[in-house]
Order: sequence, then structure tokens, then C-alpha cells
Amino acid sequence: MKTTLHQTIPRLDIRLAPALVVIVSALIFSPAFIACVEAQPIVTNVTALQQPLPSTLVNISYTISDLGHTNALVNILVSKDSGATWTVPASTFTGAIGNVSVNPTPTVKSVVWNAGADWSGHYATTCRVRVQANDSDMSVIPAGSFVMGSQYNDLHEEETVHNVTISTAFNMEQNLVSGGQWNLVVEGYAVTHGYDLAVAQQGATNGPAFKAANHPVQQVTWYDTVKWCNARSQQEGATPVYYTDAGFTAVYTNGMNDNIYMNPSANGYRLPTEAQWEYAARGGLPYLRFPWASNPGNTNINITLAQANYTEQFYYNNYGGTNYYFTLYYPYEFDTPPPGYTATTNIYTAGSYNPNTAGGIPYTTPIGSYATNAFGLYDMSGNVYEWCWDWYYEWYYSVSPSTDPLGPSSGYPYNPTTRVARGGSWYYDPSYARCASRGNFSPSLVSSAVGFRCVRGLF
Repeated sequence: MKTTLHQTIPRLDIRLAPALVVIVSALIFSPAFIACVEAQPIVTNVTALQQPLPSTLVNISYTISDLGHTNALVNILVSKDSGATWTVPASTFTGAIGNVSVNPTPTVKSVVWNAGADWSGHYATTCRVRVQANDSDMSVIPAGSFVMGSQYNDLHEEETVHNVTISTAFNMEQNLVSGGQWNLVVEGYAVTHGYDLAVAQQGATNGPAFKAANHPVQQVTWYDTVKWCNARSQQEGATPVYYTDAGFTAVYTNGMNDNIYMNPSANGYRLPTEAQWEYAARGGLPYLRFPWASNPGNTNINITLAQANYTEQFYYNNYGGTNYYFTLYYPYEFDTPPPGYTATTNIYTAGSYNPNTAGGIPYTTPIGSYATNAFGLYDMSGNVYEWCWDWYYEWYYSVSPSTDPLGPSSGYPYNPTTRVARGGSWYYDPSYARCASRGNFSPSLVSSAVGFRCVRGLF
């Protein structure tokens, strides 16, 4: 697996309203990516030009090649301020965007942007178009604002509703990090470059593990995931994000260190913030309980086992007895009880009542087994919990910044001791798989119900 991306940030002149855009582009390379691992998609010769007035269509072209792949994921962003931000709501594209066929020979590709549909009535002379191509299955999550927290009276007080703005677009992996992907970085780079990361073992009960190479890696601590992000960044020629000093000179490679500094300008891999994670999980759609409903009047605000991997069983100890009991948990489900059972407490016997759990514990499913959300992301509900960057504080939402919150610092008087994890898992009932649900665990936790996925800035 490799990140293999190349981007171009072309310069634009734009005129909008009552006509629209006149764009002349100049190519800018990002040198940090020229030395990325093996075959990467390379984008050059980006141009953008408005069709003759009164048309509001913009013709975009670029040249792309890739020595090691037959397809690349292409995204296009538009800036109105010479590339300072990429917030123009450009989404109406046709042509060579999304999953694009590529080959080793540089080939010209064409895209048409319907700027009139996305940004009608505007005028600017400092616009740029940015074409990003990668073969690492990352989705561009656009900048924007959303309502964070539960809007459904889900009886979780720490999910207080509040407005949050994500000011900068970012990339998020479409899939959870798999066991095979973990080992590619650990065995291919980390163990020979001073990292104390362990190789994941199939079926292991202690330390990094996976059920199969295409299942999510689990039993990884928060510390391990942060170090793995650094190793992956260095393996692929990007700048690591996490350091043990405020001057960003000592890359975090060893130990369980709670005093980690995040370099916001580094272009490497990182864990999402809690706010980034929830924003991405909602897919740009309002009023979601789970990643698939789109409005408060929609009755599809629940979840089914055809959409995600979670369990219908809620376990608790029989107060010192030898048996465990479970309750079939239905407040958020459409599923009917298993044959012979009702939504009441019954003695747990061997087996599971979740059809997604064939094959034995841990009951993970292969990454990408279910449909994506609106941002093209898999498993944002269920399968394994996903570590986030933030320390956890129960009442943080009442004091958090409204723009790009990073979570409380370890110096806060609340003395946070756990890190945020999001998304629920195969082990937990569907209430934990809600977009707003706030999981939290000790950063040293090793659990078969916890994994992660990466984000990074725009290339």
C-alpha cells in the first residue's frame, strides 16, 4: 500500500456574475511529494477556462500518468483567494473526475465544471483550481459547518448540540486501516527505522491483531496509532505530524508519551479530530442519527444489520453469578428479534444473534463490506471504534471553540485521562454507532473492538 499522490495547484483568474469564470492556470508542484514511494499518479499541465459567454461552464484539463496503477482517484477543488482556502462550493463536475483510468503514458483528461450551478452570481480574479490525484483511496472532505451532537434527545448529555465549522478541507481514508496495511508500514519501514511498533498477528489475543488481512487492524493503542501515522508518513516521503517537543524536531517513535505535539503544518498522516470525524461521518447531510438519513422528518433514522456491523446483544454481569445475560437492544433498529426471542432479557448461550458475526471472535467484517456514506467513507458506523486525536472531557462541548476544535489539552483542570474514539464496533449495540456517540478509552487500551483510520491535509 502506498499513498502515491501528486497534486497540482494551478493558478486561476476568475470572473463571475453575471457571466462566470475566466481561468488561466499555472502549474505548481509540491516538492515533498516528488519523492513519494514507488509509482504515484503525477498530474501536470492543469488548465481551466470559461466557455464563451454567456456560458457558466468551465473547461478544466490536466495530464496524468501512473507507473503502478490502472486507476487513480481524482478530486478537484476551487479557491477564490489564490489558494489560501479551498472553500468555493464546487461539486458539479462531469468528465475525468472520481475513479479515473490511468497508465504510464501521460494522458490528457478533461472535466467540465458547472460553475453557474455551484457559484452563480460571484466575481473574483484570484481563483485557483486544484487537481488532486491519488491511489491511496482517500476522499476529500470539503470545508464547511455542521451541527455537532445529538439532535434526537438520545439521552446522552455529553452530546450537546452546537455549531462547528471545519475551516479547511482535508483528506480522509475511505476505509479503516486493515491488518495487511498495518504490517506493510511496520514491516516495510517502522521496524528498520527505530519505531517500537509490533507486527500485527492473525488471531492474536494481545498486541496488534487482525482476523484476516482485509479486516481492520485492532488491539492497537492510541500511542501505537500515532506512531504508525508517523512511520507511514516517513515511508511515503511526507513530513511526520507528531513530535515529543514543541519545536517539532524529535519525531515520536517510541513509548507511551502523553505529551505529544502535533505539527499543524506537516503534510503527513494523522488521526482525525473528534469534530473532523463527526463532520465526515455525517457526509454533509443534516440531522443524521446514523450516516444514511438526511432530514428530521425521515423515518429512516435507525439502523439495520444490512448497513453496519454491530451487535444486538447488550451484556452485563449477573451480579456475581456465573452466568451472563443479554438484552436484545432495539430502540435504534429495524431488525426483528431472532427466531424464538423477544426484546426481553434472556440467558446468554453460545453463539451470537448478529448475522454479521460469522467466523468467530473478533466479529469484525472485511473493510468496505457495506455501503458508503455521502462522502464515500466506509464503516463510519460499526466494525471497530476509531481512535481520534482529542483527549476526552464529558462537558467539552459546552466550552469548545466553534471553529476547528482540537479537544481539551492535558493541562486543563479536568485532568483528562482518556482519548476519544468514535463509531461503535462489532462488540457494542447500535446506540454506540450513532454519528454523535462519544466513546472514550484509556490511550493504552488494547481491545479487539478498537482500530483507526487516517486523515491528512490537502496534497
